[in-house]
Amino acid sequence: MSPAKEALAKIRELKQKLAEAERGSNEQIAIVSTACRFPKSSDTPEKFWESLINKADETSEVPPERWDRDAYFDEDPEAPGKMYTLRGSFLDTIDGMDADFFGISPREATWVDPQQRLFLEVGWEALERAGWAAEEVAKSTGVFVGWMHNDYQNTATDVLRDLNPYIATGSAGSFLCGRLSYYLGVQGPSLAVDTACSSSLVALHLACQSLRQRECERALVGGVNVMVSPKTTVMTCKLQALSPNGHSRAFDATADGYLRGEGCGVIALRRLSDAQKDGDPILAVIRGSAVTHNGFSSGLTAPNPESQKLVIRQALERAGLEPQEIDYLEAHGTGTELGDPIEMNAAASVLGQGRDKNNPLLVGSVKTNLGHLEAAAGMAGIIKTVLAMQNNRIPAHLHFETPNPHIAWDSQPVEVVSEERDWPREKTKIAGVSAFGMSGTNSHFILEAPPVQQGTVPHLTGYSPAPDRVQSPLLPLSGKSKEAVAGLADSYCKFIQAHPDVDIADFAYSAAVDRRHFEYRAAVVPGTRDQTIALLEAVANGRETEGVYQGQAKQNPVVAWQFTGQGSQYEGMGRKLYESEPVFREWMDKFTSELSKYRSGNLQKIIATDGEQLNETTWTQPALFAIHLSLAELLKSKGIYPDVVLGHSLGQYAAACVAGMLDWKDGIRLIHERSRLTGGLPANGAMAAVFADRQTVEKIVAKYSGLSIAARNGTNTVISGPKTSIDEAEAELLKNEIRTRRLVTSHAFHSELLDPILDEFEDIVDSISFQPGHIPLICNVTGKALPPDFVADGAYWRKQLRNAVQYSESIKSLADHRCDILLELGPLPILSRIAVANWSGIQDSIVSTLNKDEDDSV
Repeated sequence: MSPAKEALAKIRELKQKLAEAERGSNEQIAIVSTACRFPKSSDTPEKFWESLINKADETSEVPPERWDRDAYFDEDPEAPGKMYTLRGSFLDTIDGMDADFFGISPREATWVDPQQRLFLEVGWEALERAGWAAEEVAKSTGVFVGWMHNDYQNTATDVLRDLNPYIATGSAGSFLCGRLSYYLGVQGPSLAVDTACSSSLVALHLACQSLRQRECERALVGGVNVMVSPKTTVMTCKLQALSPNGHSRAFDATADGYLRGEGCGVIALRRLSDAQKDGDPILAVIRGSAVTHNGFSSGLTAPNPESQKLVIRQALERAGLEPQEIDYLEAHGTGTELGDPIEMNAAASVLGQGRDKNNPLLVGSVKTNLGHLEAAAGMAGIIKTVLAMQNNRIPAHLHFETPNPHIAWDSQPVEVVSEERDWPREKTKIAGVSAFGMSGTNSHFILEAPPVQQGTVPHLTGYSPAPDRVQSPLLPLSGKSKEAVAGLADSYCKFIQAHPDVDIADFAYSAAVDRRHFEYRAAVVPGTRDQTIALLEAVANGRETEGVYQGQAKQNPVVAWQFTGQGSQYEGMGRKLYESEPVFREWMDKFTSELSKYRSGNLQKIIATDGEQLNETTWTQPALFAIHLSLAELLKSKGIYPDVVLGHSLGQYAAACVAGMLDWKDGIRLIHERSRLTGGLPANGAMAAVFADRQTVEKIVAKYSGLSIAARNGTNTVISGPKTSIDEAEAELLKNEIRTRRLVTSHAFHSELLDPILDEFEDIVDSISFQPGHIPLICNVTGKALPPDFVADGAYWRKQLRNAVQYSESIKSLADHRCDILLELGPLPILSRIAVANWSGIQDSIVSTLNKDEDDSV
């Protein structure tokens, strides 16, 4: 390449990087969950919304357990060491953290600031509401928190002899975020931000920047404030910032200050493009944000209208919006005589452009409900606005009776939402949220309702959408104690009762894949909504009943996968998984495509619609092999891997692929040849399970021509051979009152009827490459694990096809591997019940199967 061409290529590369950087600087951010603990009963977003809609003023007098109200009260603002207000907004409890859940010892927990306790619990709830499993979170998640007061440490260190190492880690601001990052095991940015009352919005601004610059892939952002000491309230009274009358009356003529409040709000964030790609719930979109400082103004703590205008203009510019596109402003709204007029007039001068009285800027402030949560105030405003967008309603701004005369109401197109109302626009909802710090740091955010999330799942050829019917999924619960499991069951029960339209299948799926699972566990297999509630009530109340399973999980259990053999197929197997699980669908498509290289006919269409052809050996074997490995890949995609594998006859081919002995494409070819050869034999064979002792079965086999023992299953022995001999043997057994069951096969596997194809089959196998497995595989010819350096060949697979399956011995070999869990992968639960009967040790472990009536789900 000439120097000129190299220079041109470099210029193009730099231009591309510049364009990507410019796009990234304003990339939209999705809010994928919210969680909160706000005063009184507003301990969830749902309850918080009820409080807002019910126009609840959540303020109250100082609880007696916080401090002695009478001892610190004096109406005189100048009285030394006294406060002139008795009111605020308080959480019901700030000392109820489950310390053991977060790995905090009882001694250390004593010194952990309630702000840290709250942020841990609400941060965890936001994570679960986002549906972020542990593996996702561990990749790259940032933790950002706004805070400002350190009452707990100041109180704890009043006496020098009480100083100990736990005070620093329990109360320092850096540990608010640091402890949550540590507990979650995340390695993204972890920042505590103190800009006074704007702290949580500034933390949110930094989190958005971190996401845009790819410093993290996910972010938890919150704000927290707790009042454990009278000191800060006394100090704030000396600034004469608090309301003597005990109510926040933002923008009203009687506004005389704010009420201090406490609480915690946390939201989970992702880049919008990533959230859409992964199907995360998107509650709202952050279009833009900005942070400014007042600079030099009339006073250190005085607001600066020019800086407030600037922060809104910058946020608008970054959002790419015009002022008149903003429907609603969640104002800072402290209710102070100086602050209210400055804020309203500044906001109106920017956001009032392009408006008139018929299209006013709607304004409200959550401080009229909750008081001023200080460092958490901005987060309360964000969560309120998200809820308003979700519900298409703007809650009432309380205590607004006489408009503040210092605000130019007549000349400015603004309207305080004094009564609840519909959002003014149905389609695009856009709002601004402000928070201004007493230290001079201002922040403004612009939120938009989420885009409509649409998507269709392609259907397997020949399948139609499953008919609507009652779902019966497994609904799992877990906790770090039995009491925690009971409490979770009670929460689930109340949620379902409160939401009549909840889809039980969706609910169960979320409980299974979107939560981290702990040691103590329970599961219910519900049917209808009422049945689900009844079963959850049983778990909550500690009652044992049918349909409820409880136990304690073992740490790092040894897991075995077993693959079902021939005879487990049925028309339509795998349909639900194909429709609902992209990984399963991808691998089924791969197998169908690869098999088409060797034969005509569509594997998926036969599975879906042609049960008669599916039961022909030529198609049964590749169909089951495809189902087996698609299930295996699905489990691996969810972080589930085996420690040992085994398979029953045909199932051992999938086991060999999972063990790493055989490439899946070679496996398809091998199964094609195996099914072609066996399917080409005369269909004059049969197989039957005989429920008798070993000696009885051996006598029958020796008595009738051509019979062989095909499988020793422990609870039964399978015989195989010419159909006439099987008929005669079954007749004799029936006379002797010995039960038998004819198997659904077209040929007599593991019998001498296969001898004509064995040489050709061995030659074909020898043309395929094998390697030592990286996972132990229990051979069903011997019932023992293959040596670590074993490499299979034609002779091995010849014996595997011809000789009897030693299934009972294979199950007993699991004890040598200290197996705790045996998971059957296949269309029907054929092997698991036999496994339980063969090895008593497995009766105490989890035996999990696929079931035709349970939508083919593991």
